[in-house]
Amino acid sequence: MNTSDVKINLIQRIAQLKEPGITAEIQKLLDFELASGDYILTNSQKTVLQKGMKNIKTLHFLLMIRLT
Repeated sequence: MNTSDVKINLIQRIAQLKEPGITAEIQKLLDFELASGDYILTNSQKTVLQKGMKNIKTLHFLLMIRLT
C-alpha cells in the first residue's frame, strides 16, 4: 500500500469514528507532528531528562567495564 492509499484509508477510518475522545487524541498527535520550533520543558520534565541521561551514562560506563 503506497502513502496515498494509507492516507485515504486513514481519512475514511477517522470519518467513521464515533468516539470524540479518539478524534481529539488523533488531533493532538497531528498537532505535535506538524509543530515546528522549540519545545519548552517544565522544570520537572528537565529533571526527568537529566536523570535519564545520567542513567544512560552510568549504564554505558558499566557495560564498558564489563566488556573490558
